[in-house]
Amino acid sequence: MEQASENEQKARIQYVLAKYPEHAPVQLHRDSKNNTDLPQIEKKLLMPKSSTFGHLTWYVRRLLPITEVDAIFIFTPNGTLPAGMTCIGEIYDKHQSQDGLLHLTYAKENTFGGSCTISKEKLGDAVKDYGFQLSL
Repeated sequence: MEQASENEQKARIQYVLAKYPEHAPVQLHRDSKNNTDLPQIEKKLLMPKSSTFGHLTWYVRRLLPITEVDAIFIFTPNGTLPAGMTCIGEIYDKHQSQDGLLHLTYAKENTFGGSCTISKEKLGDAVKDYGFQLSL
């Protein structure tokens, strides 16, 4: 039964690739190690091969309930983080799985910490020390 569903999945992906040859089918998976507060994105995406990895990252941010201080990282199957200007087609050609999908893993990281308050005077002194002009 499992083999039949794998073959059906592969046939559906081949049909989509034949119908939309300039697109790459992408399946996103939540990183299961430390990101249990992120929901699993249930849909497969059909991305134009000419779009950038940065555009995919922007789209994934819109799908997830995250704040502006949360960073999203999307990894290829071998654990690399592609550059934002890399075309989806290039990533797809290099990392597509045997079923024809590009499986990517997303993870969240709070990179900017909590809120921080600093007075204009202290900020001004710090900026002057480095030769910058403060304009607030």
